[in-house]
Amino acid sequence: MRLYKGKTELIFEDASIIAKFYEKEILNPELLIVATPPSNHIYILISHGSSALGRYNSKSRFIENIEIKNIYGIHPRNAEQYFTMHVLINPNVLLTTITGSAGAGKTLIALAGALEQRSNFKQIYLA
Repeated sequence: MRLYKGKTELIFEDASIIAKFYEKEILNPELLIVATPPSNHIYILISHGSSALGRYNSKSRFIENIEIKNIYGIHPRNAEQYFTMHVLINPNVLLTTITGSAGAGKTLIALAGALEQRSNFKQIYLA
């Protein structure tokens, strides 16, 4: 049994795709020659030294640019941490499972996400 990773890395020869993605902040998945992805699927777009991070929104049917920001003073160190922080502060994502090796920052990011969202909930449990 394989665990769903939730992300796909796409490498392009045409760097204008990433430039257009940053400009419009959305991208039609058909331009990437991708079948309809599952909701919240993450894409790492790479082309000649530039890159972008995007998430498929099943409601809009577009890949949306992931806004990169610190949460509660914590700055992500890699793409996986960016994705995790993004879903933790997204009010439309009601359940998130975080997996990874020891020391990857799972607990720190989960706690920072909970503190960032504390005004939206009556209680927060950390186990």
